[in-house]
Amino acid sequence: MKDNGIVRGEAEQAKPIVIGKDTVYIHTDIKEYDKLDSNGEKVGVGYEYHEVQYDKDEYLNMLIATRAI
Repeated sequence: MKDNGIVRGEAEQAKPIVIGKDTVYIHTDIKEYDKLDSNGEKVGVGYEYHEVQYDKDEYLNMLIATRAI
């Protein structure tokens, strides 16, 4: 597990869970922010969130452990 802290990304990544080929990203505290140009003008919307990164096997083992009776 790697805690990446607060990161910024686009809408595609601003989901509670993002599953890649061999990595799982958990995002919490997802918030929108205004993207500004060098003049302070709004040019779009971005997203900010707390990100924790897991190896896929590590994440699966964690899920299994939390479901064990």
